[in-house]
Amino acid sequence: MLTSKSSLLAFALGISAISTGCVIVDSDDPDGIGGFSDGGFGEGGSTENATGGFGEGGFGEGGGTTECLDDAGFPDACSSECEGADNCLGVAYFKDGVAEYLVDCLNGLNQSTCTFLDDVINNCTIEALSASCYDPASDGYCSEIAEGCGVVDDEDWQSSCGPYLDGLNDAGKQAFGQCEVDSCTKGAEPLTGDCLYVLYPTQ
Repeated sequence: MLTSKSSLLAFALGISAISTGCVIVDSDDPDGIGGFSDGGFGEGGSTENATGGFGEGGFGEGGGTTECLDDAGFPDACSSECEGADNCLGVAYFKDGVAEYLVDCLNGLNQSTCTFLDDVINNCTIEALSASCYDPASDGYCSEIAEGCGVVDDEDWQSSCGPYLDGLNDAGKQAFGQCEVDSCTKGAEPLTGDCLYVLYPTQ
């Protein structure tokens, strides 16, 4: 585990919503089911507008793509290490189109100089997630995180939470959301960015 993990807070500051112009439903979750209540999925919801992106230092415009990413894609074989750790174990948590973008980025890293925080998280993961299409299924998960963390589940919350989840498949949404709820029960603030680490189990 990296000792600089707390610096993930930097890219969670000043979260802002941007319209991606895409609305999709995960093929593994066509009814928009999400969340963690009673050890399972809570009731999913939807928001009117597509949202995505972090603010300065995190999710932001573009991610290097002209169209948002969803389930449509064919990721190449992933072969990437930074600081002696396998970066590819987390690919299974991302939707295929997002994973294709992520793998291209991971495979392009210089394994002798790359770092997990700067390159895998702040570069490849943030760019892939920021390019993801809005997914209505994320709303239910975000509502469950809000309940578990004792925050108001309003439009601002959904706009802040959704970009973390939109590019993840059901397993990724579940893993990230459960980490957020567990962290809040231990006194942590929600959506600091720390739970992105749960997507990479060797870190």
